[in-house]
Amino acid sequence: MLLLSAITSSQAQSISSSRPMKTINPAMISSFAPTGTLRVGINLGNPILANEDATTHQLQGVTIDIAQEIGKRIGLPVKLTPFKTAGNTVDAVKTGDIDLVFVAIDPVRGADISYTPPYIQIEGAYMVKSSSPIQSNEAVDVTGNEIVVGKGSAYDLYLTREIKNATLLRAASSQAVVDDFMSGKGNVAAGVKQQLESDAKRYEGLRMLPGRFMVINQAIGIPKARPQYEQTTAYLSEVITQLKQSGFAEDEPSFIQRMRKIKKQGFYFSQGEIDPNVSGLAVPVRFSNKEVPLALTLVASKNRFDFLNVEKLIEILQENAALIEQRFMELSEKGEI
Repeated sequence: MLLLSAITSSQAQSISSSRPMKTINPAMISSFAPTGTLRVGINLGNPILANEDATTHQLQGVTIDIAQEIGKRIGLPVKLTPFKTAGNTVDAVKTGDIDLVFVAIDPVRGADISYTPPYIQIEGAYMVKSSSPIQSNEAVDVTGNEIVVGKGSAYDLYLTREIKNATLLRAASSQAVVDDFMSGKGNVAAGVKQQLESDAKRYEGLRMLPGRFMVINQAIGIPKARPQYEQTTAYLSEVITQLKQSGFAEDEPSFIQRMRKIKKQGFYFSQGEIDPNVSGLAVPVRFSNKEVPLALTLVASKNRFDFLNVEKLIEILQENAALIEQRFMELSEKGEI
C-alpha cells in the first residue's frame, strides 16, 4: 500500500490488519459490490494518481493501492478497469458496471455519485505559449480567448460553470490537451498543474501562468443507486480518515515532495504510520528499469528499533537487496524464472 512509505503492498496490508477497524456487514457488502467482486474504475486521466506501464500494461499508482486496501478490508477480490477519462469512469458508475471510482468532487457528478472526504488535493492551472500576452489567471476569461480542456474532466465541469467570456475547446482526454494546443487549437491550455508541467517538457516555447484557477478535491465515489450507499460512504470515509492519519499526503505538492525525498535517500523508515506500535525499514529491490521496484523490508515493534543502529540496518538491507537483484538476473539469464 502506497502510504508514502517504501513498505510493499502485502507487508503494509498485514500491518494494517492489526489496527482496529470499523466492520462492514454482509448487507452493506452486497449493496457495495453485488457481484461478489469489487469492481473499481481507474481514471488514467491524471498520471499523478494512476498510470499504466507502457510495457507490461500493469496499473500502478496511489488509487490502485487504495483500491486493493479496501478490497482486503471487506474481504473481496478487486477487479481494476482502466478508463482514459474521468467522464468515462463516471459513466460506468451510472450504468452500474463499476462499484467504486476515484474522481474529483463535483456537484454535477454528485447527482449520481456519493463522495467520501477528499484523499488528496490537486491544483488546476493554465498554460500558454511564451509569446502570449496573457500574464495572469484573471486575464484568461476574456472574449476571444479559447481554452483547451479535457472533455468531462473536473476542470472542464468547473470552467463550464465559471467561464463567462472565453470559449472552451474540448480535447478528447486530459492527456490530449497539450497536443491539441500545440497543433494550433486555442491560446490557453487548462489542466492538472503537474501534468501540464510534464507535458510542456515535450515542447519548447511554453510557460505556466502563476498560481492556480481551482483546487481539485480527489475522492472515492460510489453509485447513489445502491440501497445502502450512505452507510457504505460512511465506512469508506473512515478508511480515508485512517489513511490520512497514517501519513498519506493531502495535497499534490507534499505528495510529490515526499516521493522525491524517499527516492533520493534510497530507503524509507516508517515509524508507527499504520500501526502505532510497529515500524518498518525498507530499501528498493529493482529487477528492471521499466518495472516498479519491490521492497526488502524489516518490520519490528517500534520500541525494538529504538535500540538498533538504523544506519547499519540500512547498509545491511541494501547489501542484501543487491544480492537478490544479482541472483534474479542470473536465474533470468538461465531461463529459470
